[in-house]
Amino acid sequence: MKIAIIDSGINLEYNDFKHSKFEIIDFIKTKETDICGHGTSCCGEIVNWKNNADFLILKVLDGNNRASLDILYQALNYCLCRDDVYIINISCSWNTIDQEINYMCFDLIQKLNESGKIVVSSFENDREEKYTSYPAAFVNTWGVRHKYSKIDKIEYDLERKNCIFYGSYKLMPHKNGEYKFFRGNSAFSARLSGILYYYLEDLRCCEIFKVFEDYNKRDIHDLQKGERKFFTKQDLYECLLNVNYEKYKKVFEQHEGDIATFIIEKECLQILRMIERKKGIKIKYTEFSCEDFCNINKMIEMINKYGKK
Repeated sequence: MKIAIIDSGINLEYNDFKHSKFEIIDFIKTKETDICGHGTSCCGEIVNWKNNADFLILKVLDGNNRASLDILYQALNYCLCRDDVYIINISCSWNTIDQEINYMCFDLIQKLNESGKIVVSSFENDREEKYTSYPAAFVNTWGVRHKYSKIDKIEYDLERKNCIFYGSYKLMPHKNGEYKFFRGNSAFSARLSGILYYYLEDLRCCEIFKVFEDYNKRDIHDLQKGERKFFTKQDLYECLLNVNYEKYKKVFEQHEGDIATFIIEKECLQILRMIERKKGIKIKYTEFSCEDFCNINKMIEMINKYGKK
């Protein structure tokens, strides 16, 4: 079954996508693939959970992450005609008070639900606790809001189909071969879609509330057990010094264990690539959250997941 991503398109040059399938439909008829990188990051969140995903990419957002409601409606209506689409992710929103427009969209999503499709959408980032952006506020759409946390968990309301996703940002493919921390409700709408896709299709979990319960109970340390020591504190020290000698020399001398106040986003990818070169390994960048870069011991633990090659 396919997962539909209604967003800004996708940049396919990333290795993260090499095991997935893509069907792309451009509703705005542009030459660029994904000029803003937003849709690419959404797909990165999906393949972090299901690396052999089968995507239907519906390009509706322009380079400014904007789309008309008419085009959004066309994309949703197209999904209704596709029997092979299972989950629909919409990492965008509108907040019009035009009840006729809202009713038309609600009615269309209701038909999608009745045909067995799950619709997931992000709330607008600056609306705080107000449930007033659509389609996330509809009771037939899984609306996602994010709160930053070191611990991943999902709080959910089955009746309203709303959830609050607690977690930290992860490095995601973006554009021009680069990775960035994917932030905001959009990131966690896509992450929830990936989780649902994985649990409902691969694990054959038949109820959404069970997906949430299993996710909250999972052992996040399963892949980190063992005593592999091929990557040490000295290895990390040398890699950090290669990225920025003066800064990280002080980190290890004065603030051992804590690098949260020193590291900056643009250096995170540099650090991982330096580690790859030093140890001859291939790292999956999208497994790393910003919290993983905040502590020396956590970084070492994460790298040791990969073992000796």
